[in-house]
Amino acid sequence: MEKRGSHVGIILSFVVFILFVSFLFVVFKPSIKVQQNKELALEYLEKELVNLSTGELASVAISFIQNYDLQEISCVSIVHPENFENYGYALVKKDESLIESSKSTNTMDFDILENLGFYKIYYSNEELSPETLTEIDCEVAVKDTNYEIGLISTKEYIFESKVVNLIEELKTNETFYSEVQRIINNEFDFGFTYSNETSVWTNEVRDVSTNIYIKKIPVQYIDEQANIKSGYFSIRIW
Repeated sequence: MEKRGSHVGIILSFVVFILFVSFLFVVFKPSIKVQQNKELALEYLEKELVNLSTGELASVAISFIQNYDLQEISCVSIVHPENFENYGYALVKKDESLIESSKSTNTMDFDILENLGFYKIYYSNEELSPETLTEIDCEVAVKDTNYEIGLISTKEYIFESKVVNLIEELKTNETFYSEVQRIINNEFDFGFTYSNETSVWTNEVRDVSTNIYIKKIPVQYIDEQANIKSGYFSIRIW
């Protein structure tokens, strides 16, 4: 009889436990579903924000021969590498310092310094801000005679200019914002924090009484002078 009683007690305890777990599941199921929906919305926004802020940056290394006559030369003019003339923006740097330059349809004109070394030309269809060249006529440098083309690189990066434009579009274009809101079925905003820790946001949170879900995404981005910097996106939904 004692054995039978102990078995019954175990069964009753197990039944009570199952009922308790079932009760918890029923109570918390709505909040679990909400959290899952919010996480999916955050993942969608992360993917789309990165895609909409990404552009192409190409670079070309230029090396001048050491016996190039510099006595009366203040700037040079070189032909763009093949297909690079199609990029809308370009600038020139030497040792990470911006050099005065000007892009025309067929050539890139830029100041030449006494210490020749390597120059690097950056091209992109995203907005870049070169140091404007003031010279009118530059010496034509002939490829394979006065300079050589070195490493050519093309990579995709997040651009500061595209982030700024996207934030402005979401702030001013209610139709655009509403369409994204409809897709994720949540209100949202996002911000971007620059390498100097300053931030810009699309909107202020409209109802602080609700639960706010936040995600931060570290990224590398290109500023207007083709510098690679570190920052991060912040996405908030509620």
